[in-house]
Amino acid sequence: MTQLTIGFSDSEDRLWLLLSEDAYQFWMTRRLCGNFLITLARELAASCPGIDYGAQQDPELRIALEHETAHEHAQELRATAENAASLATQDTSNATPNKQRQGHLLNSINMTLDSQHLRLELITNHGGRAMQLNRGESHQLLSTLWLHSQAAGWNLQVPNWVKHPAAQE
Repeated sequence: MTQLTIGFSDSEDRLWLLLSEDAYQFWMTRRLCGNFLITLARELAASCPGIDYGAQQDPELRIALEHETAHEHAQELRATAENAASLATQDTSNATPNKQRQGHLLNSINMTLDSQHLRLELITNHGGRAMQLNRGESHQLLSTLWLHSQAAGWNLQVPNWVKHPAAQE
């Protein structure tokens, strides 16, 4: 299972992304982050299941509900994982040392999104790395990137449904 960790480097004025099994650290500029946030939010809204039948429900409300549900589910999963971790004893004798990661600047992000999955390809001058997320994970990625960009003081724009309090865990 791939874990994605995101952080901010104030000395670089860039976000960094670490994929658990990679030897690479991907750097994301403010411009790329802003473009990605807008594009991902737009595509999530456009591909929201049932959006074609939105005569009974406002499309903005439908995507906001999906976004909130994704975060509620994530909170439940974290609580379950934390309970399991507190019951387990950890054996660190076979732990592998931290990898030395090579930093690569992201040039672009290719994205394919449908009603169930988001496929991302992180592109650098040294190749690319593909990953697939379900819709819930896609909403979590959107919120996490936006929150990190806000903490960095970048003041990037996203639709109001992304800024919903449920997204700010």
